[in-house]
Amino acid sequence: MAVPTSMTASQMIDEFLIEYDRIIASVSQSYEDSEILSFLNRSQEILIGELYKARRFDLLGSLYTIVNSVSPTQMTSNGIPNGYYVLRSDTSTFARGVMYFLDVVVSATRTNLPAGSETSMAEWIDKDFSKRFIKDLSNSCVLFRTPKVYAEGDYLIVLVDAFTNSPTLSIQYIKYPLTMVVSGPVSDVSTTTCELRADLHKDVVTKAVYLAKEATDRLQQTK
Repeated sequence: MAVPTSMTASQMIDEFLIEYDRIIASVSQSYEDSEILSFLNRSQEILIGELYKARRFDLLGSLYTIVNSVSPTQMTSNGIPNGYYVLRSDTSTFARGVMYFLDVVVSATRTNLPAGSETSMAEWIDKDFSKRFIKDLSNSCVLFRTPKVYAEGDYLIVLVDAFTNSPTLSIQYIKYPLTMVVSGPVSDVSTTTCELRADLHKDVVTKAVYLAKEATDRLQQTK
């Protein structure tokens, strides 16, 4: 069985045109290379989303990223009442931005029994559900051993109880793929070769073709 070879953006455009003509040969609508690249770049993000939902992180290669030893900032405001035990981590500086958050591991020391160092996986919760874990005037000490976490824009909000000290975070996430371009200059956000595994390149092209078909159908309906 032949091993799939990696395709450049130009090769993916050529493959796109062949498949596009085969699927909708009866339609005269054509697309410029820049438009095809838009379909291809959108297609790879859709494919990444499908792999994320299927928990197939093994197929994402370098897009699966871990940032260790993140020191969150203790919050006392930002609209959360008396959030003394609320921690915030700014992820806007993470490489290429966060497409999907995965796991958050919290390492800290505990002062209640059994005391000592502890590492635990944070539990993802809805923001509305977070209020029951936050210290306020009517609930001066909420005890929960497993940290809680939710995302709010570029921030991760981590909730720990009053017996958790000096927490650091290990944040696992899927970063955005590099944008495909036909030619340079290539930057830290662009590439002339699809960044996904070679055996996924054909899937990217096929999805892009169907995105183009949907766009073509909409154009035909307006005529």
